[in-house]
Amino acid sequence: MSPSPAPHTPPRNILSRLPTWISHWLGYRPPSAFSSPPPPHAIYLWSFIGAFCGLSVLQAIFGQIGHFIDRGVPPILASYATAVN
Repeated sequence: MSPSPAPHTPPRNILSRLPTWISHWLGYRPPSAFSSPPPPHAIYLWSFIGAFCGLSVLQAIFGQIGHFIDRGVPPILASYATAVN
């Protein structure tokens, strides 16, 4: 009679062996890190900050590139702002 096989354990994620800050940046979260989701007001705040920064970068680009300035292209901030809503 052969001995029963050992129970299969899944291999550890290779990212868990890296330093914490690198593995976190690459998307690894330890099993104990999964807790309750962030509160809605935090999600709204970070969404606003992300949208504001993205539109600010677009406005800065269109306001500084000579190709657009020479042709009198209006800033595209208004068109992108309405598309976001």
